[in-house]
Amino acid sequence: MSAVTDRQLNSDAAWNPERRIISREPGEQDSRHDLQRSAPAPRVRCFVDVEFSRYLPRIERVDYVHNLEDDFDVIVAGTPAARTFAQLWSRCSNPAAPMIAFTDALRPRADVVLYNTNAADLATALTSVQDIARRVSCLPAIPVGLDRNGLLALALSYTRDCPIEARWQPNSPTVLEYPLLFGIDNARSVLEEMAEAGLLRRRFAERVHVCPSCQSSRLQAREVCVRCKSTFLSEEPLVHHYACAWQGTQSKFETGGGLVCPKCHKQLRHYGVDYDKPGVAITCMACGDTVAEPEVGFTCVDCNTYASAEHTNSLDWCHYDLLPDGVAILHAGQLPHAEVVERSTGGCSLRDFRLVVGRALPVARRHNRPLTAWRARIDIEDLRRQVGPRGAHQISQFVHELVLQRLREGDLVATLSDGVVVCLPETDRATAEQLAEQVTRHIKKTVRPQPTISIALTERDRIPALLEELR
Repeated sequence: MSAVTDRQLNSDAAWNPERRIISREPGEQDSRHDLQRSAPAPRVRCFVDVEFSRYLPRIERVDYVHNLEDDFDVIVAGTPAARTFAQLWSRCSNPAAPMIAFTDALRPRADVVLYNTNAADLATALTSVQDIARRVSCLPAIPVGLDRNGLLALALSYTRDCPIEARWQPNSPTVLEYPLLFGIDNARSVLEEMAEAGLLRRRFAERVHVCPSCQSSRLQAREVCVRCKSTFLSEEPLVHHYACAWQGTQSKFETGGGLVCPKCHKQLRHYGVDYDKPGVAITCMACGDTVAEPEVGFTCVDCNTYASAEHTNSLDWCHYDLLPDGVAILHAGQLPHAEVVERSTGGCSLRDFRLVVGRALPVARRHNRPLTAWRARIDIEDLRRQVGPRGAHQISQFVHELVLQRLREGDLVATLSDGVVVCLPETDRATAEQLAEQVTRHIKKTVRPQPTISIALTERDRIPALLEELR
């Protein structure tokens, strides 16, 4: 590997051994001299198809892995084959990993697109995706199963700091797709479910029509004859004869000597005096029928089904923005399910927490009843230094479970990315402080290593500000 390429991989940061993700150690300098004196950086693992790996250069400290279930840091893609990516998303260990692609067909899922397979360009690309790789490494592993597609969509939006946008895809039967979610089956349904759960915010993108037979949106708009559905239509002016009030298409008035009324057989000489042209008529050249307006309908180019416009349903597509509840769920590593909330007595999503507490506030004020909330913050960065990102996530989940165990019936708790927030109805500040101290002692006694926890109490009249802060 050339000296230039070696500097590119070492210029900004070193790879973290815990997940082989690029990170900078405290006090680390960006000089080659200091890096040479330090311990060798761990290797970067790139998942790549075994066939395509033959075309890639060998780079120092970069390994190419071909097993979907092996641990890896970056995806290197040479082909957009849907079958390959369907397998990747359903089975691989790190589906949200940054992607380096060698085809424009994978934009915007690909974070970097290269056009040359030389070592210098690939090393530069690996350096450019290190911030995304670091953000991915701080999230819990995306589990295989029911929650995978939803959590992957949230993770891609969060780690790339971008909305999930619909884009035109004329080669797809749906006509619109979400390229950021390339490889995820039925992505629109996944996004709609999360929008209904309050994890994503909708922004209208486009309205399309849907074939009633095959549900395709590749429809050809047509003006057809009402009787025979032919598109072989001709538009003719209408002629109105003032003297006898006869009205018909111009072709019926035309003779070798000019215009002659087919009813009274008088010749029409002067426009505006003998006759006028009040409009047009549509004549079907296939069956001869004449109508004022043709029927508007759609023919599906996929199954050849014809349907009139009034019998064709429309479908709205939206862009989606990640909401704070979505970020909290992403850090929790599990999508909300009704049965989970029911089992976890008092546990709820951040959206439901805000909703329930927001409704309880006016009641507490009206009857002058106490209502206290407290927010427990965990020093996540300190935990990551001690046990790594995955270990820090596991400890955060354990803390949430311990808080739930100590709550009373009717109390509420929601998971945050850096701790938990609790609401205590019918509880004054002194009682809330006692409960918070009991929970803190229980956590310190049970959890190893001990997390650093700070708790801030909020009384009834200041709770609206807390709810606003949690948005």
